[in-house]
Amino acid sequence: MKGLFSLSALSAVLAVLAAAGCQYPPEGVTGPEIPDLGVAPGEPVSEYPIWAGQNILIGTLSVYNDADYLYITYTLFDGWMLEETHVHVASDLSGIPCNRNGIPVPGQFAFGACHDPTVAVYTYAIEMEPWGFQYGDEVVVAAHAAVNKW
Repeated sequence: MKGLFSLSALSAVLAVLAAAGCQYPPEGVTGPEIPDLGVAPGEPVSEYPIWAGQNILIGTLSVYNDADYLYITYTLFDGWMLEETHVHVASDLSGIPCNRNGIPVPGQFAFGACHDPTVAVYTYAIEMEPWGFQYGDEVVVAAHAAVNKW
């Protein structure tokens, strides 16, 4: 009989930000490069692992764009499902909402969704112009998910 696991999953991007206390890069930690939106529209920019706890690989976070939108896609596997997701985008780390200890606060991220019923794949399409992003800009993406597995 399989039990229900409910964890808070962090993408590699947020895990690096949390470990750094919103300072990049944290000492002794290597992480993903900041995505560069200067690739051909629609081409994948970057793909990051999504971890549950500290060491359970449960999916990937893809960041890509077209001429007008930045797309952030959560894709979980092995029976893991999304209950909630939160995303924030900024031009630099100072734009990511953090508490006074410098830890990112997903509840203050600009985008969030509850998934009922739960889903294994979810995409945010974020219009770039209102955020002041243009093709070729570098962006910082912080992503968080609450997940479960039956």
